[in-house]
Amino acid sequence: MTVLDVSNYDATTFDPACMKAAGVTGVIIGCQRENLAWDMCVDAKAAELPVEGVYAFLYFGLDTLGQTQAAIRIALQFQVPIVWLDCESTGEHDNASGPSQRITELTNCIEAVQRAGLDVGIYTGRWWWPSYMGNTTVFSDLPLWHSEYGVGSAPAAPVRVVDYGGWAGVAIHQYTSQFWCCGRNRDANYVFMEDDMTEDRVREIIREELGWGQAPPETTLAGLNRWGNKLEAEQVVPWISALKLHMATPHASSGTVPQHPHAVTVTLD
Repeated sequence: MTVLDVSNYDATTFDPACMKAAGVTGVIIGCQRENLAWDMCVDAKAAELPVEGVYAFLYFGLDTLGQTQAAIRIALQFQVPIVWLDCESTGEHDNASGPSQRITELTNCIEAVQRAGLDVGIYTGRWWWPSYMGNTTVFSDLPLWHSEYGVGSAPAAPVRVVDYGGWAGVAIHQYTSQFWCCGRNRDANYVFMEDDMTEDRVREIIREELGWGQAPPETTLAGLNRWGNKLEAEQVVPWISALKLHMATPHASSGTVPQHPHAVTVTLD
């Protein structure tokens, strides 16, 4: 899965058909300029390139709620499920008196997104959050879109766990700003979350990860999480790893390794 995040600065070179042909599977669109974000969503939909999310860049102490409301309008119009709140403002783009004001403004923005019936997540990085937000953990229940590049903004290895803000894991990792695609470098992301982790999707992952022609029909899903009848990717991946180990370990009774997928019944709990 190759997901790009594109800002309004990408508007003049935004070519969803080209991106799709290059293997891009989805985009997250910035809404700093609502009219440009609107046009980019129209073009993405026409090319059948999924808009996985939109984001609002928060100018703390200057304009946070206005940016958020623009992203909400775009998300509702184009049936985009999640609004990401971009927390990284510095210098002339940040006029907050300190972490307390930023926390209050971010809380207001989160509540606005939730009142609109949309999911909400936070984009930030360890270079910013501990100092600008006082390393608060009050937002750790929300999905984290973590920014961390390699040397010179080159691609970094996937980061799934961070040590700030109280987050237990990473939903998306923005790993480079040098992903060349359709005429210029773009921001690219590893996506570890899947909101639509239904039983069919879990079976598909089993097939992909274990190399089975089909997932065992005995597979059941229990202990469903807060998404209802859905599972988040961070739950499924460790489960699959454990299942791989089970499939590679000889049974104590027979000393043989199970070969047939239908011999296994898997329950998530």
